[in-house]
Amino acid sequence: TVASPGGDPSVANVDLAWQQPGVGGFLLRNGVKTPLPGNDPAVGGALVAWHDGPNVIVASRDTLTPVLQEPLAGVQKLALTDRWLVWRSGLEIRVQPLSDPTRSALVVKAKRFAELGRPALDGDLVVYHYATPAGSWLTTVNVATGARNRVRFSKDAQLLNPSLLGGSLLYVRASRCAQELRLGPLHGGKERVLYELPPLAGQDRGHESGHTEQGERLPCAHRPKPTARILWTTALSPTTAYVTVLRPRRGGRTTPTLVS
Repeated sequence: TVASPGGDPSVANVDLAWQQPGVGGFLLRNGVKTPLPGNDPAVGGALVAWHDGPNVIVASRDTLTPVLQEPLAGVQKLALTDRWLVWRSGLEIRVQPLSDPTRSALVVKAKRFAELGRPALDGDLVVYHYATPAGSWLTTVNVATGARNRVRFSKDAQLLNPSLLGGSLLYVRASRCAQELRLGPLHGGKERVLYELPPLAGQDRGHESGHTEQGERLPCAHRPKPTARILWTTALSPTTAYVTVLRPRRGGRTTPTLVS
């Protein structure tokens, strides 16, 4: 456990940032935890960013001295490198070059009944999840060239909250049998399951008492015992994978725990 409560990790080399609900962002650098004057922090390159309402601040990670401040209406989540600032607001993800904050471009806009995940950024590649009633997928967009690539797709599982590092992809796969934190090559290949929780729902016998068991039922390898905990946002460093675990509370609230 890295932080409890805490979640929505962002990592650059050995520096880690996260959000504590009701408090704000934190930066862990050289073993020192520093509160940040805003929310939803992200780290990348030599920079750290956060927002205070619609106002986004990009600062040096060494000194926390601001290098850019600007209003971005509806901003919710951030990602950045030394070259790019990416943010999600509502049903859109947008990008702007840090060398020219007057320009921005649309990365993706969600259609009706679709949901966009938190963006992550590595070099010139933005990655995000897109979910609809017909399925979910993970997409990368090269913000320098505009090249777009769907790297994972599923009709019967939720693929959520990816992170990138070099040629590696970290993401959550939530199916009817398990919730898995998976790590594998970006463009497909053998994957490893780094962490696993049971599914969010159980499984019945698949037939009525006294009737045949034949049919189209596909049982899980082990009958799952459901959990209320949810695997959520991720971050990936050269040595460590991070994931937020949400635990529902009374009144519709959730408490996040950041796990490495």
